[in-house]
Amino acid sequence: MKISTLFISAMTVLLAGAATAGPIHIDFTTNNLSSTFSSAGITVTPTAFANTGVGGVLAAATLGRYSLGLGVCNTQEVNCGSPDHQVDNSRQLDFVLFTFSGPVNSISFTVTPAGNYDTDVTWYSRTLASVINITGSSLSNLTSNLGYTQGGDDKAGSGAAHTFTVTGSGITSVLLGAKVSGNTDGLDYFKITSMDGSIPSGVTPSGVPEPSTMALLGGALCSLGLFRRFQSSRS
Repeated sequence: MKISTLFISAMTVLLAGAATAGPIHIDFTTNNLSSTFSSAGITVTPTAFANTGVGGVLAAATLGRYSLGLGVCNTQEVNCGSPDHQVDNSRQLDFVLFTFSGPVNSISFTVTPAGNYDTDVTWYSRTLASVINITGSSLSNLTSNLGYTQGGDDKAGSGAAHTFTVTGSGITSVLLGAKVSGNTDGLDYFKITSMDGSIPSGVTPSGVPEPSTMALLGGALCSLGLFRRFQSSRS
């Protein structure tokens, strides 16, 4: 094998290794509230909703960041003090829609109640790549027409953090809220504290390369230039 071919092959391996993304982890208690959050090359966009639209369909709500994580104020919660600024199912149903810039495998969320409340959850997950607007949709329409799969998890006891996993491969969005029906152990209130996930094998996350990757690329290109100058001086 020629030295030039060997050099280029080695550079390719190095750059491929630098582009490999690690596990996704976002702590919603330490980030300032912004329109997006990023980890491992995946951008996560949270949006608040509640079933406060005409006829009980989903309508925009207000997303807030608090010491325990993300909460929601809907249009029927006039003052939105404690505990109403949590994600809850008291009178209306609050949700946070998490939209991912690329596919994500099985996502674990941790929710934490501000008070002695239950933390039963309902979620709707979607694996289709197309982005859709769920405003004005009913919950039943999410599963019957918009490609969402419904799931949920109950937490025994009250007042404790609750970690659960939205299973699936290639998930592109998750609508997460308190339990939508069948409450037998009290109302559910919580903040969304964190999320963890992984990128499917063979998928390269989108986004701007990290500084370390750019530095490695620059160094590799400089080395290639010096190598070519050395070759020219010998010819």
